[in-house]
Amino acid sequence: MPRDTNVPRFDPADNDDLRAIANLMGRLSARRVGASASYEDQRRADFSVLADAMWLREEAQLRSLVTTTKHIEVDGLPYKALEQESSATYHGLWGTHVVEEDLYRQQDVRNGNTIKPLSLRVGAIGNLLPDAARTLGLLRASMTSVEMERTLSEMGFRPPSRAYIEKRVSDLAHEMDQRIVVLEAACRDAESASRPVAFVSCGADRFATRMDEPLPEGTERKGPRRKKPYERTPPPPAEHNWRMSWCGSMTEYDEDGLPIRTLRYGADAGADRSEITDRIIADVKATLARNPGIPVVSVQDGAKDVASLPEGLDAVMSDEDLGALPNKLEGEVASGELINLTDFHHGVSYLDEVVRAGEPAGDPRDMKGWFRTVMLHDDDGVEVVLRHLRRRAEGLTPGPELTAVKKAIRYIHKRRDTMRYAAAVKRGLPVGSGATESTCALFQLSVKRPGAAWGVPGLRGVMTLRGLVLSERWGAAWDAYAAVHRRELRRVRAPHRSQRHARAQTRSAA
Repeated sequence: MPRDTNVPRFDPADNDDLRAIANLMGRLSARRVGASASYEDQRRADFSVLADAMWLREEAQLRSLVTTTKHIEVDGLPYKALEQESSATYHGLWGTHVVEEDLYRQQDVRNGNTIKPLSLRVGAIGNLLPDAARTLGLLRASMTSVEMERTLSEMGFRPPSRAYIEKRVSDLAHEMDQRIVVLEAACRDAESASRPVAFVSCGADRFATRMDEPLPEGTERKGPRRKKPYERTPPPPAEHNWRMSWCGSMTEYDEDGLPIRTLRYGADAGADRSEITDRIIADVKATLARNPGIPVVSVQDGAKDVASLPEGLDAVMSDEDLGALPNKLEGEVASGELINLTDFHHGVSYLDEVVRAGEPAGDPRDMKGWFRTVMLHDDDGVEVVLRHLRRRAEGLTPGPELTAVKKAIRYIHKRRDTMRYAAAVKRGLPVGSGATESTCALFQLSVKRPGAAWGVPGLRGVMTLRGLVLSERWGAAWDAYAAVHRRELRRVRAPHRSQRHARAQTRSAA
């Protein structure tokens, strides 16, 4: 009988020690809740014992890493301990630690940089210990700070306060967003091909996001007058505007046409569209390097434009803009065949409107089915449909049906070269932008909660975290990000006065 993969396998050499720990945990738990406690209460007591032990273990580790020597070197630069007493507070999953350690200042530099060696040695993110920062960053991709604190506390962890989580994890997310290109490159380096890729599809789209923005200077906030004086400084007047955010996807398929994985990308409304397309292209090129010659299918929706953004931001997305991704792919990726398609489902929605406006109730001739069959299986299907629509328009008087027919003709005629689906269908290639549409929906689950309004840094940060998590790249991206925060420290003897003088002279000359 096969073993359940969730049943852990222990190293036989550890069995005796692990059983001893488990027995000790059982005795401590019984001391806390009593032998008559319910199974659930016993398990919660077990976790509280574990939490205490983990905190003590963490406390001992932190104190063992405290630097006590007066002179150290970090990245080749000398630092010296300051005379005043100093301590730092570190927040972990198991509780908070206050650790005394000297503050160090860079030598031979006026008002030089100051550091906490312990923070560099453990790779603290601000004052978050790295394991806590990693967990909180992962959860932030789908939870608010209130939900994160509540969930972790209910599970038996001891996270920092909601306000602290909100501030520090927002800083973390913003920093990861600033490095997203480097982090995704690190993910590509860490990934190995699990199985051959037969073809790739990709696409970009957009969705509206509610933004919290300051009102123009001189504008007063409307509302009831305050009866009592307000001592704290009020926030600046703000208004909420809806702006388009960008998203994209890249999906790899096997030879049976089944998706292997989908990578997802997001950016805020103010981001340059080329940022997100460049990131998609980089992953397409990496897949092509492992699977040279495979087809690349770019499937975009066929919208002519989207609403203009307030305050002079132009969010009009013309067909040429939508074609920027495939055109750039064509110029940069020579090893793969490029197929540029307009999303099939957007196209037939115009034909469905023709049927709704002009056919009897129930569509007894199944014109919807006929349109789909011709478009998907006739090599000349788009021309056949256009001829049908034009003949149909000739005998119509002004009204809903003629309006629907004219809209369909304009849409299809302008995109006829990217609506030849039969060849792609015969090869088993995708003709719909479902992966990109689902990416939009998955991002909106996080950023379009009731009442949510975003500033640019917060929106960019959350979309970056969510994109990495949805792409199953969080672990590799975190490893690359966390490595930047760790430093090797070298303890050194105090330099001789003449050496310090010579070093100062060299730096001043430089």
